[in-house]
This record gives sequence, C-alpha cells and structure tokens, in this order.
Amino acid sequence: KWDYNAAQKVDFFLANGSEVKERIKKYYNRDSEVLHPFIDVDFWRPTREKGDYFLIAGRLTPYKDYDKVILAFNKLGWPLHVIGTGRYEGYLRSIAGPNIIFLGKVDDISLRHQYSGARGFIYPQMEDFGLMPLEAAGCGTAALGLAKGGSLETIIPGRTGELIESVNTDSLIEALKVWDEGKYSTEVLIAHAQKFSKQEFKNKLAELVNKIMKPDAIS
Repeated sequence: KWDYNAAQKVDFFLANGSEVKERIKKYYNRDSEVLHPFIDVDFWRPTREKGDYFLIAGRLTPYKDYDKVILAFNKLGWPLHVIGTGRYEGYLRSIAGPNIIFLGKVDDISLRHQYSGARGFIYPQMEDFGLMPLEAAGCGTAALGLAKGGSLETIIPGRTGELIESVNTDSLIEALKVWDEGKYSTEVLIAHAQKFSKQEFKNKLAELVNKIMKPDAIS
C-alpha cells in the first residue's frame, strides 16, 4: 500500500519497454511512456565472416534456461559458444557435451567478435527489455528468442530473427533445424539496431520532456 500510494505522487512514468509499461499499469494503475534503452551502434558492428557456431551470452543463472539450450545442442551435436560466468556455470559445464565451448567472461571487443561470427544468437529468457539481441543485430547476427517480454520489441520474426512460444529442448531443436542465417540481411539487421541508437534515445527523451512541460500533460 505504501508503494502504491507513493507511486500516485509521481508526475510522469517512463518505462524501458512494453513489458514494464504493462506492469506499471497493473500495479500502480498509472499510464507511462516507453523510452527504449540504447546501444552503441558505432561499436556494435560486424567484424568478421560467419563461423559455424551459435552463441549464448550473459550471466549464467537458472532463470535464463541456458540448460535447455545446452541439452538441445547436446542432441544436435552442433557447436555452441557460451559467454559469461555465474553460479550456474558449474552445473552447465557438467551437462555440456564436447561440442560446447565455455569462453567465460570476455571484454566487449571479444563479445563483438563472437556476435559477428555466430550463425545465430540464442536469447531464451524473458527480460523486461534486453539489449543483447540488438547488439547481435548490430553485428549482423539474427537472434532466436522467447516470444515474451523485451524480445517482442527487439526481434522481428523473419527479418532480424525468430521467436518461439516456449523454450524447451524440443522447441529449440525444431527451430534450429530450420534456421538459415542466410535469410537475414546484414543491412536489415544493422538498420534495426540503428533504431536504438543513443541519438534516437536523446531525441525521444527531449520529446517526452517537452510533453511533460506542457500544463495539460500532467493529470
């Protein structure tokens, strides 16, 4: 009740995506405007030709369902690169086959190199927004994600990747068996990432600030 009451004193809410916008409405009964986060579109760019591996990256925690990805690749026998560390790392290593390579924590230059060379970036978790599919797109790599949360705003099916309704070993294998990285245009992927540039963020923020400065903008 205290949190709800405090929220009623806020003049104007900004949400980082539609998922949070809906949550603000649900719990605070307040409207909000979406202001998407930005990526460094000058940095996230292709740096190499495509390799033969897929990529997952991020903190290695249970909710991200990386175990299901690893089990799918165990069955497929395809190369998978894993970037990141976390409390789930030991377990993930214990179930991984020899086709799966753990690269640990890497710097952004190495991550860009991995994005660029991947056949596809796999993003199985539900996030409020999530910047990594956009970073991958900037590097010319399409993403396979869960059709929930931020992925609905960062992955365009058939153009910048694909979405699946649920993440399990079978659904991943089914999606991966028909995956064709050649169908995704590098130019389209980069253009999509460019929509989330810092300049676009600044433009939208200025637009919203001007909106709330109007006398009738605040209820």
